Amino acid sequence: MSFLIKALLLGAAVLLQACAHAPAPPPEAGVPMLRLSPASLGCVLSAQQRMAVAVAGRAAQSAEVLLEVDAQAVNLALVALGQTVARLVWDGQTLSEARAPWAPAALSGERVLSELQLAGWPLDVVQAALPTGWTLTASERGRELRQGGALKLRVDYGPNRVWTLDNPQQGYRLTVQTLSHSTQGTPSSSAASGPACS
Repeated sequence: MSFLIKALLLGAAVLLQACAHAPAPPPEAGVPMLRLSPASLGCVLSAQQRMAVAVAGRAAQSAEVLLEVDAQAVNLALVALGQTVARLVWDGQTLSEARAPWAPAALSGERVLSELQLAGWPLDVVQAALPTGWTLTASERGRELRQGGALKLRVDYGPNRVWTLDNPQQGYRLTVQTLSHSTQGTPSSSAASGPACS
């Protein structure tokens, strides 16, 4: 399997309140790992996305992402070259992963879930889960995750349901284009829903 496919799988993130969430596990590779409840997204979501990753100036590689979120679980499938590379299920307590035998060991379901939640979950829910010293700020155009003022991750929301996630520390950029997207309802609480719901 090529280096770029391995990097795609390692850094895969997909687009992707007031509900309970587990505390963030310790930072890995300099960025906190989020473990937010599925219900805290604020909607029921179904999306198909095309994701491309560029690593250290090399040509981008792409894969399809199938994502479903409801109050009980986040379900994600990563498909490359017509084959399912990995399936992830997060129920708010347990992260389950199933991988193709040829998928690289470095593929991190925890990282995929964390970056999905960083980009798509409501700002206040993500902020509440961050460790001391970390901040997440947002504008209409995107989000920036910082530690002590140093930029660690940037998410830019572009037109036509295209967004990017830049990880300067690990040297990759994800570009995600949403091909189909549907949402249903919001929780009965007054909590705002995340960008993935709009």
